Amino acid sequence: MAIVVPFCGLRYNQEKIQLEDVVAPPYDVVSPAQQETFLTRDAHNIFHLELGRVLPGDNETENRYTRASQRFKDWLTKGILIRDKEPSFYYYEMAFSLEEKSLVRRGFICLVRLEDWSSGVIRPHERTFESVTSDRLKLLRSCQAQFSQVFCLYSDPRLQTVKRLKEAAQELLEVRDGTGVIHRLFRVSETKAIRFVRRLLEPQPLYIADGHHRYTTALTYRNEMRRIYGPNPHLAFNYIMMYLCPMEDEGLVILPTHRILKESRLISDLEVSLSPLFKALPVTKERAEEELGRAPKGSFVALEGEESVLFEADTERIMEALKDLPPELRSLEVTIFTELVLKRALGYPEDRLKSPDLLSFTPWAREVLAAARQGHLGFLLKPTTVAELKAVSDAGLTMPHKSTYFYPKILTGLVLYHMDPQEELR
Repeated sequence: MAIVVPFCGLRYNQEKIQLEDVVAPPYDVVSPAQQETFLTRDAHNIFHLELGRVLPGDNETENRYTRASQRFKDWLTKGILIRDKEPSFYYYEMAFSLEEKSLVRRGFICLVRLEDWSSGVIRPHERTFESVTSDRLKLLRSCQAQFSQVFCLYSDPRLQTVKRLKEAAQELLEVRDGTGVIHRLFRVSETKAIRFVRRLLEPQPLYIADGHHRYTTALTYRNEMRRIYGPNPHLAFNYIMMYLCPMEDEGLVILPTHRILKESRLISDLEVSLSPLFKALPVTKERAEEELGRAPKGSFVALEGEESVLFEADTERIMEALKDLPPELRSLEVTIFTELVLKRALGYPEDRLKSPDLLSFTPWAREVLAAARQGHLGFLLKPTTVAELKAVSDAGLTMPHKSTYFYPKILTGLVLYHMDPQEELR
């Protein structure tokens, strides 16, 4: 069962900083250039803790992690970061526009007791990479704090949890990010509201949307700390900070993750090799997304230079071609594309697909169009659905790399979790 608890979060002291200057997107969706932009924006930007610079001469005793630890202590001492006095849930709204439609995503930030994957309480849908978890583990060891949240989903068809929290919420802040999304954070300290939410969440699993590496890192850190402080499950290191959102919320959006191939390949090669499974239909760039939206499951659009082609799927034949895969996987758009286009038609082995110099990913069709005009082969895909994510997670399976893009992204820096290893949480 999912154990969620309130906590005394750390937040920026708005009497000393401007929120717009110190918050940032999740560390794993920014480019090196964007990272540098945030680091130079303000000396107290959260990236100085979450994603600091690697400097020439860094070694075991002086590096991005030790610098983050020293800054963190300094900011606490100087009151740049202040700790709330009452254990709370943090109700969190994101207001945004998508395709000329105004939406609000509702959720809340809390602590969740860490559970081993085998328990089924926390359910993943992606694989993790050791190089990423190693980086996050060094930061966690150095700072004993979590600066960003794991994003998880849970089922609440009547949205009782977020409605009850909103009733008891005290507004703390509002900030607009660089993409125009408005983020509003509220504190909920009312005991009855917290108990109500805990009771509804307790019997059900949580599904990781974003943050698989952070969760894996926290498990490793928990196990290390247990060897020092013992197995008491209430000690602070047994918990991880999460942003929880009902999977039925209207503002929960998964965008497609389009692909851009960095090697020189031709659409004409695909037309021949894919002809038994797909019908190649010319389509204008202006109507590519619209036509793809109406096409059968498994269809995609390829773009090269000024040429754009809709590959309309023969779904029955495709399901037969992928019959050796579990049904939860072979029905995914990204599985169909990865197995039949990248692997079979273009001949890339699994290991090659993991290389960052082969593919880049984006949720924005305009970036694919721009890359196609520069000579790359771009692909527009359909998005994964919440129901598909749940089905894959429930089956204990994992999706291909970069299968989901949840939008908008949670802001890093709104609330932080500082772990005293001997503090007990209830």
